[in-house]
Amino acid sequence: MPFATTPELLRELATLYRRIAELEAGAGMRAGSGAPADAAREVDHLGDGLHAAVAEFSDDVIGVLSPAADILYLSDGIERLLGYRAGELIGRNAWALVAPEDVASMASARSTPLDDGLPIEVRARHADGSVRWLEFAARAWPRSAPRLIVARWRDAQRHRDPVGAGSDEARRAAELRRSAAVARVSQLALGLPEVQDVLDAAAALAASALALPAGAFLEVADGGLRVRAASGFPVDVRGRGVPSVMTLAGLAHASGAPARAPDVARDGRLADALLAAAGAGCALAVPVRGSGRAHGVLLVAGPAPRAFERDELSFLETVANVVATAVDARAAAEALRGRERLARAVFASARDGMIIVDGEGRCVDANPAAERLLGASLEALRGRRPADVAQTALDLSGAAAGQGAATVATPSGARALEWALVPGILPGLSLAVLRAS
Repeated sequence: MPFATTPELLRELATLYRRIAELEAGAGMRAGSGAPADAAREVDHLGDGLHAAVAEFSDDVIGVLSPAADILYLSDGIERLLGYRAGELIGRNAWALVAPEDVASMASARSTPLDDGLPIEVRARHADGSVRWLEFAARAWPRSAPRLIVARWRDAQRHRDPVGAGSDEARRAAELRRSAAVARVSQLALGLPEVQDVLDAAAALAASALALPAGAFLEVADGGLRVRAASGFPVDVRGRGVPSVMTLAGLAHASGAPARAPDVARDGRLADALLAAAGAGCALAVPVRGSGRAHGVLLVAGPAPRAFERDELSFLETVANVVATAVDARAAAEALRGRERLARAVFASARDGMIIVDGEGRCVDANPAAERLLGASLEALRGRRPADVAQTALDLSGAAAGQGAATVATPSGARALEWALVPGILPGLSLAVLRAS
């Protein structure tokens, strides 16, 4: 499987592997070693076990995965993190451990090459059935011809509240995380064809970069807002309507400016069911303003009260601008496709003959009416002048007059044509219109 794949494919894989895990658990079966044999042997011989020796010095959990996310190696720290012994998970698929509500955002954020190690926070199932927040990052290995994924997991809550959080080192680390998140969202906005995938990734990465567990994009709909993408919220919030009044997202949308709630419980402006669903103690929302209209609101939330700093607000506004550009670009592309479909329908169904020619009068495209008038198929005409295919003196080159008349010899006799040339419909191309006279 390639390292660059689509969010749809990753979501289908995640669903499949989760279902396999559920069936195995229901039948009292332990997952067998499903790891590809060649890849497993390669891991066994990586530096004669040097990877394992190095991994055990880290407080983080280090793993090696196949491109399909089969677990080939895990350091022993996984037992402290999720309650499983490393040997229990070897051969299982990492997607089976991802909580269902985070599959979409995880698939979108991880659907391009793993070339930057940008972390994303994701919920995973502990062996005791509880849910734990983990920070996940990965890189492809080796860089020149990737065959494996080297991954790192850590306790996200402990990472959110590090010792010395106000130190210069911690601030620099936070700035790097935010810069990397903006770069990643921008990369995804350029690379992912569906805007929904960009929204899923932006909601997850914006929250993760701010060390917060929950993020969402709410689109303008039905006189209010509706949750279109969410990470860290219960699955059923997607599609939920959110009022424009007494909600943080509604305040940001109505004012067209950022809205902060450093302490949700004490904020008398709010009766926000969406933030309650996330167990939010703090939240920040910024409007997503597109070209000529508002697209919605980008929102992040965390469990404890928190005073957001100016650079954190600027970061979220930057992500919102990237999202707005992506939405506008997809809308413009769809409008262009619509115009192209309309033009193609008119071209194909017109009763007059139409030929698109280059500067030398060679056919680039022709509609069925032109084929009938000239008595030649598009396949025969393409790349040639009409006179090269049919018995006619018709000249459609740029040097020809703008209009004229010609005859075409057909099996049923000579056919008189009137023609007109419309130059410059596209660089180097002209449109010739033919009509039987």
